[in-house]
Amino acid sequence: MDPTTTPVQMAPMMAHLLADRFALRSHTEQRPADVYVLKLARGDGRLGPGLKRSSAPCIEAKTAKQPLPQVCRTGQLQNLPVSLIADFLQLLSFQRIDRPVLDRTGLTGYFDADLEATAEFGPPPPPPGVADRIDRASLPSIFSVLPDRLGLKLDAQRGPVKVSVIDRLERPEER
Repeated sequence: MDPTTTPVQMAPMMAHLLADRFALRSHTEQRPADVYVLKLARGDGRLGPGLKRSSAPCIEAKTAKQPLPQVCRTGQLQNLPVSLIADFLQLLSFQRIDRPVLDRTGLTGYFDADLEATAEFGPPPPPPGVADRIDRASLPSIFSVLPDRLGLKLDAQRGPVKVSVIDRLERPEER
């Protein structure tokens, strides 16, 4: 494989390899599953102090796909739609919360989010043998930080989730 192959180019190559070598046949479908729905925490629709609409120059740079000016690089998550903030929560929480996160805030446009460390999203632990400077047991939960900092909350529900279903898979033959 060419060392300059990108992940986007690699995905169909890997699918072809698995289909050829293992006779893999699969499809995707929607199934109901336990999810977290990201919604507004306040009835009046106010956002928390850590979630602000991105400034016009930052939005212009983002939509023009140009590097963000230094003034736009202030928060932890900059110039993102709320749907990507939901994706970020799901990605970081996959092993800790273990549910997909669906955006149902109704918020449109670009936002900057400033999240503090939580029990679920704390900094990585130090290497073995190095003292941990953080009292991880005292970190707040994401379920209390989201409403206080961002004005959003995670609500446990059942919802549709895209899943991959393996229809056929065979042990490869010796070559």
